Amino acid sequence: MTATGRFDTDAEVVVRRRTNGDDKVGYHVLTPFVLDDGKVLLVNRGWVPTSDAGQTAFPEVPAPPRGEITLTGRLMPDETTAASGIKDLEGLPDRQIMLIDSEREAKRLDAEVLGGYVVLTAPEPKGGLPEPIGEPGDENAALNYAYAVQWWLFAAAVPVGWFFLARREARERAEKAAQASGEAGGTPPEDAGAEPEAVRTGQRTG
Repeated sequence: MTATGRFDTDAEVVVRRRTNGDDKVGYHVLTPFVLDDGKVLLVNRGWVPTSDAGQTAFPEVPAPPRGEITLTGRLMPDETTAASGIKDLEGLPDRQIMLIDSEREAKRLDAEVLGGYVVLTAPEPKGGLPEPIGEPGDENAALNYAYAVQWWLFAAAVPVGWFFLARREARERAEKAAQASGEAGGTPPEDAGAEPEAVRTGQRTG
């Protein structure tokens, strides 16, 4: 998609715990783009590394082109905890977020924000930063990593659960088999092995 407007860097934020093509952890730069009609389009300008001062410090972010420009990008849906597995943490440092949520950004900016966001593909940044997000899907690398962790934890738990279920099932089968065997054989009466009284009497008198 294409859009014409200007970047508002004063309202820029960064999205924490995002990786680049080399799996280095840093931030995605989310910059409001004010359209000609006054509406705001959220633009993910790309990846920047963590500041030397640590994750609590706002990283160094090169400025975008000034003035009115026309950009090109990929339209993406809002990120959610349900879809990504990433917790939307509270108490983050100033101008840092965990998920890109256009509704929440609208409240923060006190402006009409279009749904979803755009991953910038053109114009390319000067100096290589923010690092462009390459192939479609790379913008969700952190989300895909969260999915992978969840599936690996699930896969690790399956053999353990199967073992306990199999052992319980085997125990129940053994108990049922023992019960069925007892019912089929019957319980012999207490004097079943004793000789009849008449036979014993005849033996004594004969």
